[in-house]
Amino acid sequence: MKDTADRINHLIEERKISQEILAADVGISQAAISKICQGRTKRSRFLPKIAEYFNVAENWLLFGEETVDEDEVLIPFYKDVQLSAGHGASEFDDYEGRTIRFALDTLREASVSPKDAICVTVKGDSMEPVFKNGSTVGIDLSRKKIIDGDVYAINNDGLLQMKRLKHKTGSIITVESYNREEYPAFDVSLEQVEVIGRVFWYSTVM
Repeated sequence: MKDTADRINHLIEERKISQEILAADVGISQAAISKICQGRTKRSRFLPKIAEYFNVAENWLLFGEETVDEDEVLIPFYKDVQLSAGHGASEFDDYEGRTIRFALDTLREASVSPKDAICVTVKGDSMEPVFKNGSTVGIDLSRKKIIDGDVYAINNDGLLQMKRLKHKTGSIITVESYNREEYPAFDVSLEQVEVIGRVFWYSTVM
C-alpha cells in the first residue's frame, strides 16, 4: 500500500463496506470520499474522522507502516513547496508523503500540536542571515493571530511568503524582511493577506 488512498481502499474492502456507507457513517460527502480514494486529495481535513472510524492512527493513513518512538511524531514535509523569502512563490503543491521526525518535547516547548504542524522549504535571501535559501521551517497552522515581530507564512495576494509582521494602523500591517537593504518593508491591508501560520522552528543550511 503505497499511499493514503490505497490504505483507505484496503480498509473499505476489509470491512466490506462501500464508499457511500463510509461517507454516511463518517458524516461527509460521498464526493469527498471519492476524491480521497482516487488519490486526488492528498491530505484531507477529514482524515482524523476516517482514522477514528476505522480505529487506526491518522499517521498510519498518511504515512503507512513507518514506526516512530513514543516520544516522536512525523510532521508532513511539503518539500516541493517553496515558501518565498523573496518576492513570492507559487501556491502549495499536492502533498507527496514526505515527513520530518520531531521530538514531542520540541513541539511541547513551542506549544505546537502535531496535527497543526507542517514543514516547508525556504527560497530566496530576503530573510537572511536568519533563514538562508534552502532552509526548512516548521509552521504552526493554528497560530494566525499576529504578534508584532514574529515570523509568519503568508499568502500575499496569491504569493506564498515568509515575513515578519507588525500591526500599523487599523487593518494595515507592515511586512518586513531581515535583509532590509535589498527588501524594504512595505504596508499591506489585512484583507489582501492570508496568514497561513506562525514559524515556530527552522533548520538552516551551511
